Amino acid sequence: MLQLQNVFKRFGDSEPWVLKDLSFTLEPGEGILIQGRSGSGKTTLLHILSGLEPPTEGAVLFNGRNISTLDDASLAIFRNKHIGFCFQDVHVQRHLTVLENVILPLLLRGEILSEAASRGRAILERLGLGGFSGKMPAVLSGGQGQRLVLGRALIGEPDILLADEPTGNLDEETARDILKMILDYQKASGTALVLVTHDAIPPSYNLRRYILSDGRLGAG
Repeated sequence: MLQLQNVFKRFGDSEPWVLKDLSFTLEPGEGILIQGRSGSGKTTLLHILSGLEPPTEGAVLFNGRNISTLDDASLAIFRNKHIGFCFQDVHVQRHLTVLENVILPLLLRGEILSEAASRGRAILERLGLGGFSGKMPAVLSGGQGQRLVLGRALIGEPDILLADEPTGNLDEETARDILKMILDYQKASGTALVLVTHDAIPPSYNLRRYILSDGRLGAG
């Protein structure tokens, strides 16, 4: 489904390589765990996988289509349809309610508001945010805000879920809950997952594990 082919990345002709000759294939329903030191390029890799950042060399293929060559409008459509991205920081629209934030991807697809709202309320209930649908994001705690970000990433039923240190700013108990939600969803739904985290992941989740170091992927 998703192929990374000989990808290199640097942020300027005279800058060092952040990523060096990375290649792997992500199949439907497969999960990948990527770990590594801060600054090793993990976030850059996820941005390239999602089309947020182009590779300097190499290609990213989705079902055989090179997304690295798409224009900005086509990339936005691709991401909205196929990618769910759970960022480390809580990026939300502060002027929208919790419900409006979570259904935004559906509205951008042109879905009917009443149907999108029904789906939004259902996913907020699943995430323990049912009582906050009409409230503004400012009232949410850090853990609740991360659940909102996760709900927005999942509501469109993406083919691929990318999670970039989704527990990095949370206390241990909340982090454990968020990780379990992500991993259980991936296991139950068959969504492909690329997870970047420093947290320990039980072997029962059967993720393919990598260490990113010196710009290269090695077995984890």
